[in-house]
Amino acid sequence: MSEIAVADLNPRWRKQVGKLESAVENGDSDFAIALAERVLEEFPGCLEVRRLLRRAQLKKQKRNTTGFARWLGGVGVQLRSGGLSKKDPKQALIEAEKSLTKDPTNISAHRLLGDAAMKLDLPGTAVFAFSAIQDLDTKDKSNFLALGAALIRADKAGEAVRLAEHMQKEFPQDGEAEALLKDASVALSLQAGNWEEQGDYRQKLSNQSDAEALEQDRRHSSPEEILRAKAGRLESEIEENPTELRRYHDLASLWSDLGEPQAALECIQKGRQQSSLANDISLTELALELEGDVLKQRLKACEAEASAESSQDGAEAIQEARRALHTHGRKRLEMLVNQYPLDGSYRLAFGEMLLSEGDADRAAEQFQKAVESPKHRTGALMGLGRAFKLRDRHDLALKQFEKALSENAEMTDERKAAMYEKADTAFLLGRNDDAREAFAAIFEVDVSYRDVSARLDALS
Repeated sequence: MSEIAVADLNPRWRKQVGKLESAVENGDSDFAIALAERVLEEFPGCLEVRRLLRRAQLKKQKRNTTGFARWLGGVGVQLRSGGLSKKDPKQALIEAEKSLTKDPTNISAHRLLGDAAMKLDLPGTAVFAFSAIQDLDTKDKSNFLALGAALIRADKAGEAVRLAEHMQKEFPQDGEAEALLKDASVALSLQAGNWEEQGDYRQKLSNQSDAEALEQDRRHSSPEEILRAKAGRLESEIEENPTELRRYHDLASLWSDLGEPQAALECIQKGRQQSSLANDISLTELALELEGDVLKQRLKACEAEASAESSQDGAEAIQEARRALHTHGRKRLEMLVNQYPLDGSYRLAFGEMLLSEGDADRAAEQFQKAVESPKHRTGALMGLGRAFKLRDRHDLALKQFEKALSENAEMTDERKAAMYEKADTAFLLGRNDDAREAFAAIFEVDVSYRDVSARLDALS
């Protein structure tokens, strides 16, 4: 097992991580934790996702600070974890995170996570776990040693040296602290390469850092130049080995970061020309994503040009660019639905697009299948109701909106939208009293929502 960066995941999983980041930022901790656990079940070595999971756990703890629950979480992992990191380290990662969801300050759980990560050769994850313990207990001698060993394994010998020096201050004349410093110094020498055996390694570390900084400044004067230099190296590596999938993803990512989606797309198209990569689904998905980015960039250029010239030709160019972007989006969603038929998010998005085109029947088909996904059920019910409404099947539409309301008790924008649709559909059915009551319920919590105030006045 090895650690993996989010950038190295295929587009589908990167999309899930994007949802995870949004959930963490928005404070939707329960959803974020569930989604992070799902990603980590597939990719236990994705440290970026584990960091997001920890943030979600910490946010959740702020809302639930029951002392007994935290004590129970700590005791539970101590009772269950004996030998687990040796017998089944992958399961140990899962058990550790379950306990950390109950209490992110649980030192025993962090230790279980770190020990299991070392067994699985995930040193970065181990550093993350043992560093958390260090923050919670700065005097834990055993953790100093565990963290130092993890830093060395993670090729962070310089940090291990500084940790060992700090440990010597905490535990003067301690043999284990001296041994850690020696191991870290040797590892640092091996990393630097071709250093003389004599001399002060601390001074050499300082000199090496200064020299690297000067060399970096000499070669690159801006972040953009650094990225372009890296892109040039990757292009050379691809020329030497044109069948290595990961390099195409890395290069496309660099061009995207530089704001050049066309160059990124050309890179992926070049990869798909290789017979061994022609049918790779990750390249196919990424190509479609980048085609959309190119079209978006073209639309922005058209809008900027039209704004500067205020010409009729410019307005027509904008409309053409928008049509091209819509057509592409439809093609991409249809491909994703066919490729991942059980993914409710793709069916929901495709249904919304079909509905916007007036294709109520095909939209309803997508929404009916998306209803089976618990996470997307409310949105799918809303979409299904709108599809029925477009076909003038108001009785069926009303049932869907009522189901959507039963799924969502919290007064969110989504619930207000369902209440509005219910009121409007009741009005279309001639049930004015029901419509008035539903509009009034929205008015009580949000007087400015859409045209609720005007609708109430009309019904009165």
